[in-house]
Amino acid sequence: MLRTLKLIGDYSAASGGKTLLDLLVDDPNDKGIYDTVLVLVFEKHDNLITYSKINLEEYSRSKLSKYAYKQGPPRSCDLTPTSKVTELPKTWQRIKSSLQKICANLSESTDDGKTIISIRDLLDDPITDKMIF
Repeated sequence: MLRTLKLIGDYSAASGGKTLLDLLVDDPNDKGIYDTVLVLVFEKHDNLITYSKINLEEYSRSKLSKYAYKQGPPRSCDLTPTSKVTELPKTWQRIKSSLQKICANLSESTDDGKTIISIRDLLDDPITDKMIF
């Protein structure tokens, strides 16, 4: 494992200053098919996370690290809670499944862990499904 981390570090240093995240994410638009991105917007007030809206934005290669897209196995969810839209209900399920897997490895003792777990819980609520669709 340490050897793998060293190799990633060496590659990062040789890749012109890209971050580790830049090296790990995939380009969801590598074939030039997707020109629009749907962004779920959440608001955080104190420790309460709420769903706000969905924004439409133009795809930008400069935002790959913000998209944080990492393709998963063909018959499973992607490795990150981002996904290429095929059929909205199926894509929605892939995003929620990805969050479930991520949250299984998170600790609620960190602020980031609490935030991500709160988003997962919010998206698991059937009322949210109705708000999104």
